[in-house]
Amino acid sequence: MAIKVGGTEVIDGSRNITTDIGTVDGRDVATDGTKLDTVATNADVTDAALTANATITSVATDDLVPVYDTSASAWKKATIANAGTSGPTGPTGSAGPTGPTGPAGPAGPAGPTGSAGPTGPTGPDGDDGSNGGTGPTGPTGPTGPTGPAGSNGSNGSTGPTGPTGPTGSGGGTGPTGPTGPTGTSNFVNTFDATGSYCFCANNSGSTVAGGGSVAGSSIYASSTGAHAATSLMSGTRSGTWRCMGHSLTGLSSTFSRSLFIRIS
Repeated sequence: MAIKVGGTEVIDGSRNITTDIGTVDGRDVATDGTKLDTVATNADVTDAALTANATITSVATDDLVPVYDTSASAWKKATIANAGTSGPTGPTGSAGPTGPTGPAGPAGPAGPTGSAGPTGPTGPDGDDGSNGGTGPTGPTGPTGPTGPAGSNGSNGSTGPTGPTGPTGSGGGTGPTGPTGPTGTSNFVNTFDATGSYCFCANNSGSTVAGGGSVAGSSIYASSTGAHAATSLMSGTRSGTWRCMGHSLTGLSSTFSRSLFIRIS
């Protein structure tokens, strides 16, 4: 009697397990069976079998050893000679001395002409030639259509003033305006008073430049003449005076006379 699981026969009527049973304890029985079929009868591949082989000391170059071919991903066999000489290439030895130059051989026949080589690169541009003469003027072409009107230009500068017109007839005299208020006056007409002017001779011992001040006791009211007699002068002044010109010092010099104003 055959046994089915889920409609699939897994044990036939002769109690044989079919190939459709899936896996047993995670192993595919069909796949593993195919691998076992390729093992030779009574083959022993255990470590004990390999180490139990006899040890020899007379190894011949044609003896065989197992070799795993990485390029083919398969085990192969090779002779001792080939396996021993297939290691990495050793370093290149040093070059021997150069031998003597042999005699020159006879000249060989001329070879055939080679094919034409590629065109070389373009050379640099040469210098520009001189300009040719001006050609004759061509005929005037037809007038083109009128272009659109341009924008208004800016205003020009003001023109020159025209000539003055003739004088009109005189109008009548207008009425007299009202009298303005009386102004103040800085003029002082009292002799030797502050703000008054006096023509004086400088006797201070120093030149007094314009704008310089001097004590009234160092200047004398004087005329424009050059003399040193104080009896001919009106004596020294009071307060402080400012020179309104330029005055040297010394009563006998006309250059000591100048205009002064009393400032205090």
